[in-house]
Amino acid sequence: MNGSIYAAVLGTAMELGIFWRLSDSALPAEELAIQLNIPVNRCIYLLQILGELGLLERSGEGYMPSALTRKTIMEVQSQDTWAFQAREDRDLALYVRDLVRNISKPMSEWQVRSLTPVEYIEQLKADPIYATRLTRKLYQIHQSLAEELANLLDLEGVNRLLDLGGGSGVVSFALLRKCEEMEAVVIDFDSVCEVGRAIAEENKLEKRVTYLPGDFLELDLPK
Repeated sequence: MNGSIYAAVLGTAMELGIFWRLSDSALPAEELAIQLNIPVNRCIYLLQILGELGLLERSGEGYMPSALTRKTIMEVQSQDTWAFQAREDRDLALYVRDLVRNISKPMSEWQVRSLTPVEYIEQLKADPIYATRLTRKLYQIHQSLAEELANLLDLEGVNRLLDLGGGSGVVSFALLRKCEEMEAVVIDFDSVCEVGRAIAEENKLEKRVTYLPGDFLELDLPK
């Protein structure tokens, strides 16, 4: 029954970057509260719950991330990716808030609250910051899956790849590493392609992957 409390505390820690603020040196709750601009007592309770979960440990007069946190959180994804995911999950929590009061109503939770759900594609087009954060998050969490896919496919004789809705190009990157003669064209929305180009350069694959902005349902696709 307390799971929702723990989830809210963990999500808050992710969005505020608490683990990363404490990564280099332990800080007392009072100093962290000043950095986060939150009341000291509230900060103390937050840190205590994170300690109960085994995510923080006391070091002298302050708190530091536990070995568990470093291994399963900080070494797995970046701070921004975790913060973005926590924000997404917080928005999804809307569906179960006050569930017992609304479960019998013949309408969606959005309608109950007179809200309009965010349209994913339109948000990608309209908000470059959202597009950047989402694209980088998906790039991070899909790298291992892309490598698994590359190992499953027989790419003998393949030298051109068309990656529809390819996002950052994470799948293309894995396939290009497997086939040194292959080149790829990634099609996605303009804001996503812009981020993809930067990520391709970080992977030193910018000369082998081309980004084509647009909706692949409407574009004349390359042959």
